[in-house]
Amino acid sequence: MKVFFWNSRGAGGPSFMAAMKDFRKKHNSEIMVIAETRTSEANAIRQLRKLCLHDRCICNHPEGRAGDIWLCWTDKVPISEPLFISKQDIHVLVSEPNPDQWLLSGVYASPQYLRRILLWEEFQNITGEWSGPWMAVGDLNSITTSSEKCGGSRTFPSLASNEFKETIAQCNFLDLGFSGSNFTWTNSQFGGGYIAERLDRALANGD
Repeated sequence: MKVFFWNSRGAGGPSFMAAMKDFRKKHNSEIMVIAETRTSEANAIRQLRKLCLHDRCICNHPEGRAGDIWLCWTDKVPISEPLFISKQDIHVLVSEPNPDQWLLSGVYASPQYLRRILLWEEFQNITGEWSGPWMAVGDLNSITTSSEKCGGSRTFPSLASNEFKETIAQCNFLDLGFSGSNFTWTNSQFGGGYIAERLDRALANGD
């Protein structure tokens, strides 16, 4: 089963939807987690209808918008009603062809440190309640090593990175790795002001 994450970085317009449609066709993705759409509910439904996904999509609704997270799937994927939705994540159960179920968490972690702490606490609570396979995918807005950042302050390790790594350890998560650029976000500046970080990732437990 293929899970696809796309961070639109606020570019939720026609060009983004066209690119997503092409990617879905090329890679035959069955589950899609999309972050930072920053679009209205009416526009979200209109765009999803173009992908024939408007009736198989869960959005969170922070602060009156259609949602910083969309979790969409094809009609071939058995997905439960959301177990929990917050401003930073959506949790669902996915049923594979075999009897086992696994937990999928679509994440857009807050850029604000104190709000991210609430997310890490939530993840640690899930660990005590869920013992099966678990994947968390999205924009975690955190780094684990100095190699995941280029430019800006080089102070490392930071309190934020240490708490993120502690959460990964307590949840028994493994980083599923990546291909392509080492960095998934930049501040789009040049010269001495340039900063790039690896903020988007997929984590899964050993199951």
